[in-house]
Amino acid sequence: MNAEHRSAVACLVEIDVRGAEPRVTKAVMAFDAGIPMNPSGLEQQMLGGLNDGISTILRASVHIDNGAVRESSFSDYKYARQANSPADVRLHVFPGQNGNEPGGAGETSVAAAAGAVANAYARATRTKPRNFPINH
Repeated sequence: MNAEHRSAVACLVEIDVRGAEPRVTKAVMAFDAGIPMNPSGLEQQMLGGLNDGISTILRASVHIDNGAVRESSFSDYKYARQANSPADVRLHVFPGQNGNEPGGAGETSVAAAAGAVANAYARATRTKPRNFPINH
């Protein structure tokens, strides 16, 4: 869960750690942004935050070889793509406790998603990862 900008978001994920690379298979996110001015746009922000959280914990990193960055462009940077997104995502936007004022969206869902992915990985593997991304 993350709360900021008069908003709150909660995230729960299911992860498969049996293969060579862990994969988030299911995600549920709920967002309270007070009065949602654009619920569809907020859902898209949530989905982007979910993919950012997956990337941050499981795959996105920069490698340095002899003082130079190995990744030369987005094409070889290991960021979550559509294929890394869970097939089952449920997004819930609802007016909540903020009364008559809209809250902010921005990057609010990234922290909630990253925390959910890290905790799901820890529970599935019975380890406590201390370095991220896990697949660096």
